[in-house]
Amino acid sequence: MAPAQSPLAQTAATGTDFWNDSCAIAELEYAISHGAVGATSNPIIVAQVVKQEMSRWKPRIAALAAELPTAGEEEIAWALNEEMAVGASKLLLPVFERHRGTKGRLSIQTNPTFYRNSKAMLEQALHFHSLAPNVHVKIPATAAGIETVEEATARGVSVNATVSFTVPQALAVAEAVERGLVRAAAAGIDTATMAPTCTIMVGRVDDWLKVIAEKDDVIVDPAALEWAGVAVMKRASVRCTRSLPTGRYSRCSSRRNRLDCSAGEASPISSRNSVPPAAAPTSPVRACPAPENAPLACPNSSLCTTPSESAPQLTATNAPVRPLSS
Repeated sequence: MAPAQSPLAQTAATGTDFWNDSCAIAELEYAISHGAVGATSNPIIVAQVVKQEMSRWKPRIAALAAELPTAGEEEIAWALNEEMAVGASKLLLPVFERHRGTKGRLSIQTNPTFYRNSKAMLEQALHFHSLAPNVHVKIPATAAGIETVEEATARGVSVNATVSFTVPQALAVAEAVERGLVRAAAAGIDTATMAPTCTIMVGRVDDWLKVIAEKDDVIVDPAALEWAGVAVMKRASVRCTRSLPTGRYSRCSSRRNRLDCSAGEASPISSRNSVPPAAAPTSPVRACPAPENAPLACPNSSLCTTPSESAPQLTATNAPVRPLSS
């Protein structure tokens, strides 16, 4: 009798790509051995790893303080963040090389305090890009972030647009990536190995609409609110696939609690444990975690043609939210 597979291995066996929502070495080693094809880091995750592995990182923090005698606590923290990300990215290199850049990446987040400063985000994105060949740079889907997404993509950086809650944000990211890919190709950069991604925070859309429904005393079928984020995810994927000229950028991702998943190159799927037939994907699922920081902004997109999709910010509606049927 064959030994029972772990839940992660069973997930990978379905054709699902999953990422480890941590850059802790022990966790990532385990995840990769059971099929993980990516991982993430951000300041909060790094802080959690340090607390979990204090005996390992305390001497290194002291060493960094000695190596950087004029650095303050924030600079030392970012140096540690980079070091931890680079270490984790090395574990994913075999996956990265096997899939020619489309998998095996480690996401590292730009400083969330730069969310209004495109120049600062771009400078940091280029620096992170230089740290390892398989880095995904997280950039928030704010107005300045969208500008940064295009500029970073044009320079060959594989971006992971984060803090995205709405269809207009996802489409604005997609358009920026398309423009950047065209510019990158014109500059002689091999875009076939790039893996631009947009993370839609599905669970937080649901949670926010629940808060608004209670606050404004709106009576909505509770089941509909559980699928609001999925509707956003599906609509964004369909619009990107149908509307963009090259069709290259159609990878969206979503997050719900600790299980992260999305569709690559096809219709989206929620990251819930139970998905109805109407939401089932037509291709394997690609995983991608979402960050914890940065405020909401929703730039308009030229692909948005209806009032609900062109809204400049996430707002509540008194109409029931219905899951899309396709």
